[in-house]
Amino acid sequence: MRANFARHMRTKCGIIPQLSPELEELEQEKPPPVHNQIRVTPVIRKRPAPESEDMKEIHKEIAVLKEKVKQIEERPQQIQNIINWNIVIGDNFYQELISKLGDRDCAIAYLAGIVANNNPIDVVSKLYLERRKPGEYPIACRDMHFKFVNSASQLIDDDDGTKICNLLGNSIQNALLMANNDFMARKVLEDREMDDESHAQIANTQNYVMGLPDRIRKNGFLKELSTLTNNPTHEFFSMPAEEQQSS
Repeated sequence: MRANFARHMRTKCGIIPQLSPELEELEQEKPPPVHNQIRVTPVIRKRPAPESEDMKEIHKEIAVLKEKVKQIEERPQQIQNIINWNIVIGDNFYQELISKLGDRDCAIAYLAGIVANNNPIDVVSKLYLERRKPGEYPIACRDMHFKFVNSASQLIDDDDGTKICNLLGNSIQNALLMANNDFMARKVLEDREMDDESHAQIANTQNYVMGLPDRIRKNGFLKELSTLTNNPTHEFFSMPAEEQQSS
């Protein structure tokens, strides 16, 4: 220690004081001065709150509905042209409603109204009867005997309304499923918002879809359809038998 201290105190006769080896090492290890440093503000990201049981259940329901929609969309499409007949009953009511009403949101809102008012027959009227003459309808009825053109361009002979009732009921049910799937995807997966009103709309639609076949069979759907499409002189009833195919 005395030797080190002596080396520092030798200032006479122009002798430059020297640092001890230990201090020299410390001086060499000092970082160089930094000028114009940029101040960085740390960003604290909040972890998303854990999903509630209701949200988990909704995600499961979305997965089920997506699979059903995929099955609907992957069904083989038929050519929808018929000689001397331009209007046929399609096999994707939801897409037809989007085209007719202008966009997806309008179609979703329209179908939500169908559920709220329990008025499925209005979907048939909106797509195939509205703003058309009775002779142009793709459905005709005479004394509860129906004839209609399906998406395969077949003229179907339905003597008691069972075939047309099943076709329209399934198509309306599929449209409601697809609309509900789109609505949930927007509210849950994109916006991650689910207010009480939206949750109620999803639940009401799901319950309505499950009970729709019974509603159509028991709530006068076929009677309403026969009234709307009653046309004993429709061209369908005068077509030769060889042009009529049963399903």
